[in-house]
Amino acid sequence: MLKQILLVMGLVVGVLTQHVMANSAALTVVHVEGSEDETIVEDTDGDSPVVLEKFIPTDQWQTVQEGQAIPAGLHVRMNFETGSKEAKLMSDFRHTDDAQGHQYLGQKEFMREELKKAMKNLKATDLDNKDSKPSGEFRSYEELKKDFADMNANIETDAEIIARLLLKLNNSDTPSEELQLTLTDLEYYLHQYDNAILFGDAGGLSVLLGILNKTENMDVLKEAARALGAAISSNPKAQIRSLASGAMEVLLRLMAVSYDTTVQRKLLFAISSQCRHFPYAQKRFVDLGGLSVLQKAFNQPLSDKFKMKAVALIADMLMEKIVTEQNTSPELSTDLEKLRQYKEVDLETLLVDKGWCDRVPELLMSHDHEAREQAIVAMETLAHTCQQTFSKYLVTVRLLNTEYRDMVSDDSGYFQHMVEITDNLLNKVTNKNNGHVTDEL
Repeated sequence: MLKQILLVMGLVVGVLTQHVMANSAALTVVHVEGSEDETIVEDTDGDSPVVLEKFIPTDQWQTVQEGQAIPAGLHVRMNFETGSKEAKLMSDFRHTDDAQGHQYLGQKEFMREELKKAMKNLKATDLDNKDSKPSGEFRSYEELKKDFADMNANIETDAEIIARLLLKLNNSDTPSEELQLTLTDLEYYLHQYDNAILFGDAGGLSVLLGILNKTENMDVLKEAARALGAAISSNPKAQIRSLASGAMEVLLRLMAVSYDTTVQRKLLFAISSQCRHFPYAQKRFVDLGGLSVLQKAFNQPLSDKFKMKAVALIADMLMEKIVTEQNTSPELSTDLEKLRQYKEVDLETLLVDKGWCDRVPELLMSHDHEAREQAIVAMETLAHTCQQTFSKYLVTVRLLNTEYRDMVSDDSGYFQHMVEITDNLLNKVTNKNNGHVTDEL
């Protein structure tokens, strides 16, 4: 940019110089200190200087007399017909009476150097007093608590929060609405493994079971079931404590007497958290009639969401047993003990006896793609156990396979996945029947 400006100035100066040299008189521009309205042009061949008025720019082109000073920021051009220099205001300038003779009305632009200078002069606001430590220095937790205490900030660790919430749960005078909010807050913290351990160590699982046993408020019941499920999910120590405290009995009893679909879903979440990867809990579930309780709830006019979760739980328990059988190392006593516990759960026989081989394919009729997906995955897992029953649904599975093949162009990800799992199910069921398939509904 600077080079371009210098080049233009050089061209202008060159033209002016040629014009001056072409005249007999030599003019010298003399700027008089303190004079803003006039420019004195000295005639070197004359006896007295010529005083020129200040150039006042307008929106129209005007001739600039030789030697006459012009304000910065104007449009300037050479008139090649007359040989004179002309100037006018830019479109973003307005004439005023100030010394510059113009005022810029456009948006102010900050040049790079101006920004750099401004950034250098910018000082961070000092929020600490003069006696405080440098911001980069490590400060202990106790020091931070003390500083924030002056600002009325109450900082609590997760352990302190859980202890405070547990006190509210133990207080029989806590109103139902506040109890519900406390359980909601607690559920958020219990998803963290260490917090769930702390909660269990403090007797929190027994407190939750007490609330589940006593409350008649459905909102409180839902939140208590959610909190229990969060506390024991993927947490073996908490699962053992919960089962020893009688959680399975409480949850199945509530499931059997509840007709609220939302409550049933929350209870099923807690039951699933108790059973997954815990064969002893699965045995307790089966021995207490868990499949019959789920069957009763399944037969109610429930949403597909509950049925999906019920089918997923059954399929997952069966898959855990299959995977354990396939991956048990005879040299590891822990693997052998785990396999022994899974074999104590005769899930396959119970599924056939309780009619689950017919119940799972019901989700194939759903308009929900996720429900269909869950049914197909579960049927593939149960194909060995329910091979005779599933053969009646092969026509339906083929129709779904064709439907999803036609939809692949719209979504080559999810619907392609649906094509693949229906292919797998068809292959598995037909192979189990040695090629003799009954295409009946």
